[in-house]
Formats: sequence, structure tokens, C-alpha cells
Amino acid sequence: MSYKYVSRSEEEKNFDSHGVSVVRTTISDDFKDLNDYGIEWYRVNLKSGATYAPKLEDNKVVLLMFNGKRAYINNAGQVFKVTEPAIFIPDFNKSYYFVGAIEDAEFMMGLFNMNDWDWARFNRSHKHLPFFNSCSLATEYTQSCKLEGTHSWTLLQGMQLGHLTIGACRAIGSGTHENGHPSQHQWNYIVGDSDFNLVVKNHEGMKNPVPGLEEAVSVEQRPGDFSFIYAGCDHDLIAQPGKEVFYFWAETYTVQDCSEYWNAIVNNRTPSEAYEATVQKGIQ
Repeated sequence: MSYKYVSRSEEEKNFDSHGVSVVRTTISDDFKDLNDYGIEWYRVNLKSGATYAPKLEDNKVVLLMFNGKRAYINNAGQVFKVTEPAIFIPDFNKSYYFVGAIEDAEFMMGLFNMNDWDWARFNRSHKHLPFFNSCSLATEYTQSCKLEGTHSWTLLQGMQLGHLTIGACRAIGSGTHENGHPSQHQWNYIVGDSDFNLVVKNHEGMKNPVPGLEEAVSVEQRPGDFSFIYAGCDHDLIAQPGKEVFYFWAETYTVQDCSEYWNAIVNNRTPSEAYEATVQKGIQ
């Protein structure tokens, strides 16, 4: 059996006469709650010299995750150079922007709706936009689930821009072993020279187990692969000796109103305790 919620770069390309391929990724379409949230992902490939201007969105956070091939973003004359795996988030529909490829390049484009809670918090305080970040610019952190020799970076902290949190993880011959996050869905974009296995399984006692994951499922991961981890599923991303694991992760909270979750977190409850406090309040 193979893990169903993985898409491959070579399977999602459809170039037009301008050297641009934009293909909608459907790996999380089976989940009604994600469809209700209006979350969408697209794989964008550009031939060397090609340009692409994403549609401007007035009520959606647009996230671009680049694979590190040389490219640039021109945002109303302000240029951000892509020379390593990087992310970019535009300022909604405030200014026109486009992406240009210096060599054949690829990025994943995620769209996340902003609800009333997101806008209320955004109007009080938010991450300055447009926002560009990469591992060499980001803050490194440590975490107990990361094995020795694994490096992790925070690229966008939670609650700074809607329900979205973004980070990256990289290791040689190591990686991460994570219990399921009951409050967060997760997408992974594989970059670098990655050669590792993704292992996914329903967490014991999980409230909404995913069909087909009663037993652990393992699937090979290579650069350009894109995977989805449903909230609560345990997952390992670990490379064999001498092999690399390198990926961006993007997570979104599963509750519409994050007030109770946020209050629990800042009062030093664990994420699981915070989620339970939210559920008990009836905030879904």
C-alpha cells in the first residue's frame, strides 16, 4: 500500500507556449473540512526566462514556496532574489507582483481564506507584507521530536497571519519523529537533495482517524514531492546515513476561532491541552 496523500513534481506539469505550467494539486481534496476552509494548492513550473503573475487575492493569504532554483519576485518594483529554498507572501491585492525564472524553477502556491477572527487579529497586529524569507534569514529553533543533527527554522510564526504557520527542516542522516498535532493540518514541500521516507500513521486514540492509515504507511520522498498530513496523524521524515531530508512545512489551525487556543498556549499549556480547551468551549 502507498500513502495516498502525496503528489509528484513530474506528474503535475502542463506547460503552455510561454513556458508556464500551473496545475492544481488535489492531495487534500478528500477532506470536507479542508474544502470548507477553502484551502487550495497549485504547483507552478517556469522554464528559464518565463514569468508568471498570480491572481491578486483580497481575502486570501497567498503563500509561494520556492524550490531554490534561481528566480526572482518583482513586487511593484521591489525585487526579491531567490537563490535558495525560500517563501514569499504578497500583500493581498495591494500591489501587482510577478515571478520570473532565471533557470527552470518551481514553486508551490497555497491559498488560505481569512475568516472574521483572522481579520480582527490582523487589524490589531500582523506580519508586515509583502514578506520574503529563507532558511539563511530565518530563526533556528530546537524541538524534542527532532533527532540529533537536525536543523529547524521558523519562517512564519503562528497567529501572525491568519491561521498559517510556516517552517523548514533539514538534516543529513537524521530527521524528525513527530506525534500527531490534533490542532493543525500540515503540508510538506520537499526540496534540496532529499532522499528519505515519509512514514504516516493514525495517532492512537485519534478522534478522526484517516481511512487506510490504521497501520503505518511509508513512501519515498524526493525533491519536488508534496505531501499532506491530516491533523492528528503521527509522521516521521527521516533520512538514512549520508542521505538528506529537507522540506518546508506549512500548517493551518483546525479551529475557526483561535482565541481560546491562543489563550491556552500563552498560559503554558501544551498544544494538545490547548486544543482540548478549545473543543470544550465548543469553538470549531
